[in-house]
Amino acid sequence: MNPFVASLIRTIVPIVVGSILGVLAKVGLNIDVEGQQALSTLIDSACIGGYYIVVRLIETKVPQVG
Repeated sequence: MNPFVASLIRTIVPIVVGSILGVLAKVGLNIDVEGQQALSTLIDSACIGGYYIVVRLIETKVPQVG
C-alpha cells in the first residue's frame, strides 16, 4: 500500500471511530448547550485516544493490523 494512503487511513479511521463512539456515549443526556459542547469535546477526545492506544497495542502483537 502507498505510504501516503496508509498514513491517511491511520489518521482518519481513529477520528471517525472515536467520533461515532463519542456520539453514542452522549445519547440520552439532557444538559445545557455549553455543557454539551464541553462534554462532546471531552468524550470525543477520550474515544479517539482510547481507540488509538488499543490499536497500537494490538499492532505490537499483530503487525499486519498497522
